[in-house]
Amino acid sequence: MLIALLCLSSPVASESVYTSEALLYTGMRMLNEDKMNELVLFINSLMQNSTINPFYYASETNTRILSGEEEGVFEWITINYLLGSFAS
Repeated sequence: MLIALLCLSSPVASESVYTSEALLYTGMRMLNEDKMNELVLFINSLMQNSTINPFYYASETNTRILSGEEEGVFEWITINYLLGSFAS
């Protein structure tokens, strides 16, 4: 899914203007540390591959696991968007 989304992205301006982040959800916190590190390394390798991801990506700062509060905010925004609550 991640690769498909990145391949569909086509920025209008120069790619160097844009950055990308990998924000990981609750499921990552539930994995053991070895499995979590393995998945983070895999995601970093995908995101740093310029043929897949045309945007700037620094793995040291652009990959992190969301806190429960951050995840809740993203879920609230998503649900309200899908319900049409933001339509003017």
